[in-house]
Amino acid sequence: ANKVHLANPQEISNTLWAVATMRQKLRTPQLQQLVDALVSNVQQAAPQAISNTLWAVATMRQQLNPMQLLRMEQALASKSEEAAPQGLANAVWACAKQRYLPQQLLLAPPFGSKLAANQPQELANIAWALAQLGHRDEQIVSFVTEQAQHWDISGTSNDSGVACNAQTLCNICRSVAVLDLQQHVGVVLRLAASLSRYWPGLSLVTEHLCQLHQVHTWLQDFQLGGNHGLQGVLTEQRLHECQETRMAQLKEQQSESVTRFQKSVYAAVQQLPMQWSEQPAMEQLSRGRDGQEDGALLIDITARTAEGVLLAIEADGPHHFRQQPDGAFMGPTQYRNRALAVRGYTVVGVPWFA
Repeated sequence: ANKVHLANPQEISNTLWAVATMRQKLRTPQLQQLVDALVSNVQQAAPQAISNTLWAVATMRQQLNPMQLLRMEQALASKSEEAAPQGLANAVWACAKQRYLPQQLLLAPPFGSKLAANQPQELANIAWALAQLGHRDEQIVSFVTEQAQHWDISGTSNDSGVACNAQTLCNICRSVAVLDLQQHVGVVLRLAASLSRYWPGLSLVTEHLCQLHQVHTWLQDFQLGGNHGLQGVLTEQRLHECQETRMAQLKEQQSESVTRFQKSVYAAVQQLPMQWSEQPAMEQLSRGRDGQEDGALLIDITARTAEGVLLAIEADGPHHFRQQPDGAFMGPTQYRNRALAVRGYTVVGVPWFA
């Protein structure tokens, strides 16, 4: 460790990449020492060394501070002309994992011009990252959705040789829903139709089925595409499978222990000098307009005032916010607030830093 200062950026990046590839982690002090050493010499780092470092830290599920991220983003944006398309896509994905919006990198002209050189997986990762960050970049999303309509999910290459898998299309559909890009409803329906066509041969897992249910409820919530959701695109049996999978996921989350912060918010709500027609309760499933549980969301605390106001009180921990200096809501939190509002809830968010 005392020789870290002798290592060049490429050597540091290689070390972090190797650890992440082996699915290992570093102790936080070790990681910070290595990253600080790279950042101090980041202008001499090759673009791949920067993107690989970001990818490695995200893959290890460890955290960088905003200044480290900013310095690496600035350096990568300035070198984006020499960067590989996959490296740029990996960097954006990694920044989203860190809850950091790489605005300079996304705006760098080479980033946009190199989109076409990416494979479906990289483009889907970019769309996923934008959705996680709640960043509605219409130009990028339009490009991704346009390309996705020409990909082949059948398992055999089409004429252009561009094959993709179920995860790729599910990620793109879900990204459009999270970002509430209603102008892309037609594309979402066409991609869902492709999934339906080859459904028996696809390896759809819980994540994919829950994403499709999220898309279905988004379409219904905002009365898009005929107000039928994915009905008619997916069979009733498949829609039911998506809903049941999502409901099971939420019930599993219900059974998990709540955070200390959520408990403190709940205790504070109970102490409010208010009259309730429905007492505050934790970990409640959202209800649709018909009053039935719809499997859309799990609400931290619900209550109804004596005046009939239905409250969704959310204890918003750090993962709900992008890293400073931005600090805006993450995409899933923005989606949650819209989905609750359309169900008649008044959303009260209590940030962890309040």
